[in-house]
Amino acid sequence: VLPACVRSRMAYGVRDTRVGLPVRLGHRGVKEIVILPLRSDEQRSLLEAAARIAARIDELGKLE
Repeated sequence: VLPACVRSRMAYGVRDTRVGLPVRLGHRGVKEIVILPLRSDEQRSLLEAAARIAARIDELGKLE
């Protein structure tokens, strides 16, 4: 299990953005996102960080 920046499709409640999560890697890339238990404050912090990342990605996309 390694930390990696991946696109989440609902892991940890994070939808459709890139965020650092624990993963298992295979020879073709991410094999699975590993779900670890989080305290409520950790979960909240993760969701807040993911929202800030998503907003920044949207801002960068508008620069094109």
